[in-house]
Amino acid sequence: RGSDLEMNAANLATYRQAWQEAGHPGDPEVYLRLPLYVAETAEAAYEEPRESTESNYRQRGEGYASRAQGAGSAAERAEFARRIASSDYNALLKTRLAYGTPDAVIARLIELRDELGLSGFLLEPNVGGAIPREQVLKSVRLFADHVAPALHS
Repeated sequence: RGSDLEMNAANLATYRQAWQEAGHPGDPEVYLRLPLYVAETAEAAYEEPRESTESNYRQRGEGYASRAQGAGSAAERAEFARRIASSDYNALLKTRLAYGTPDAVIARLIELRDELGLSGFLLEPNVGGAIPREQVLKSVRLFADHVAPALHS
């Protein structure tokens, strides 16, 4: 949780190597937890979840900074927390989120699935919990009606 796509790729390579070295057959199933928001227009997909998303990542970064536990040195953990807390919304869209029109989200999920060798996704439709209920429901409907069927074809 909290890692960006570059970190996920590195962690997955390590995990898959350890899986093989442990003698497990085949490849492990891997699912990516990913914030997702689908809207009819690119502008709505950009603006509607923005405040909730930015607030969530600021709070998440502050939480990471306040904890002195975890892997790596204190300096590494502090740098990770700083990156999360100060992430620009556009950078989050590139490295941590799948927001867009149905076609854009389909393309994004297929790209991630293929690039990271994923079995599927665990989706967060309301990052930060402050997106109005009706907008979340509309996003989920668009996902169910347009995105999910395209991922199964």
